[in-house]
Amino acid sequence: MLKRSNVSKWLFCVAMFVMLASCSSTRNIPYYQKIMDSEGYEYIEFRCRVAILDFIENIRSAYNRKDIDMLAKVYSNNALIYNPEKQTTQTKKKYIKYLRSVFEKNANINVNFDNIKVVCSPKFPNIYGIRLFQGWNTTNYSDVGCLFLMIDFKDGKNMQILQRTWQPENLKGEPLSEEEKFKLGDFDILTNNYTD
Repeated sequence: MLKRSNVSKWLFCVAMFVMLASCSSTRNIPYYQKIMDSEGYEYIEFRCRVAILDFIENIRSAYNRKDIDMLAKVYSNNALIYNPEKQTTQTKKKYIKYLRSVFEKNANINVNFDNIKVVCSPKFPNIYGIRLFQGWNTTNYSDVGCLFLMIDFKDGKNMQILQRTWQPENLKGEPLSEEEKFKLGDFDILTNNYTD
């Protein structure tokens, strides 16, 4: 008879195998491991971690494939896209229009995610904050920075992005400190506004 801890490990291995088998590359293994191993954050049950990780990988892959239809589906109709460096806030409609233009102007797009951290809202159990390091490389432009996504996981299957915020890796010539990086508490979840 298997011990409970062994059953959990076995289920984890099966889930990892299924997810990795569906990925186009084994380069994605670190993303999965980092999400599954994230400590120091509120407890997030296993199935939610797996689903969130799969969601993040699908988003990354959609940018690389230039799959505008998939990206339009994952952003909430009320999503806010905020860029503090340019001090701009866009609606989903404007952001998707912008992405379509980027995809048309660039033959190649390579988006990488690293250092993924996930936290669940203590007040709203279906709301998650995801902070990660993003590398963005296109034919005409490249940058690196900190990406924060607020997602709604209300029905356990379909997640939607409520907020997307990107910050450059360095601010005024210095690396962003942990305090300067956006987190779930920086946004008013009910009205989906930045609470600066």
